[in-house]
Amino acid sequence: MGYANRTERSIAGSYDLERVPALALMIDSDAFICLRFSCSGDDQDLLIAALLDFDVEGFEQTDSELYAFIKNKDWDDSVALKIRKTLLEYGYSTIVSISSIAQQNWHAAWEQGIEPIQAGNFYIHPSWNHAEPQEEGLITIEIDPKMSFGTGHHESTRLLLSLLSEENRPFRSVLDIGTGTGIMSIAAAKMDASDILAIDNDRWSVSNAEENIHRNGVGRPITVKLGSLDAAGEGPFNLIMANINREILLSMLPRFRSLLSPGGRLLMAGLLISDEARMTDALTNNSFDVVKIRTEGEWWSVVAEQGR
Repeated sequence: MGYANRTERSIAGSYDLERVPALALMIDSDAFICLRFSCSGDDQDLLIAALLDFDVEGFEQTDSELYAFIKNKDWDDSVALKIRKTLLEYGYSTIVSISSIAQQNWHAAWEQGIEPIQAGNFYIHPSWNHAEPQEEGLITIEIDPKMSFGTGHHESTRLLLSLLSEENRPFRSVLDIGTGTGIMSIAAAKMDASDILAIDNDRWSVSNAEENIHRNGVGRPITVKLGSLDAAGEGPFNLIMANINREILLSMLPRFRSLLSPGGRLLMAGLLISDEARMTDALTNNSFDVVKIRTEGEWWSVVAEQGR
């Protein structure tokens, strides 16, 4: 994810995050604030994971730098201090620079960089690239991301798709929480799930998911809702899929337990390998049995089953 054509004013140098609020006042109110970090490789993934708890609109990655974009209206002293505290936990105390950029949709930048990709038994491609898969028998999904998360290019999405493709049982009722582009709901529908509820608390994501669902011709079994986990009602569901972040997933586990039918499956991603001990303990404490674990790079995912 990212924004193209960073222009406007740039505040150069290295800044302790305690100074960021005052500097932000120098930036136009309708602009984005761009936080630039000097890091590479796995460090970028760790920083992205740390920043996902905040209202970050997108990220841009280069070989040696990471850019995080936050709307100026969402930036104030309290946000800056919370970010500083979180980053300190990950070993970072400074940012390299702050820039102001004009608001723009990153869809054009995505079109330049997204190529078809395989994840498990799924082959995901954007509408502007119809290259045929090299392997036969794959389930094809067409996704245009616009400004939502979930194209199969991030490790967490690939992990969740791979875990889903390994589930051989038919699922009558599925919950996809934090649906983003709708990719997981579309994948479940193409695996013959009969009743799917996709929820996201972001209005743009809901619109994007609905477009992608229509594009893939799987609208009949899928209902898309704007809201929180409360929008799931009382269930029960045979399968719950969630690709979010650690703290939100931990807070949702008791609710997941009540929403799943006995023997139901929970597929979770958006987690780091360093989260494994905490997550497995939390799953056990909420009467889940860990069935399967998958990793890719620094990212960790899990299949858990509701205890009978």
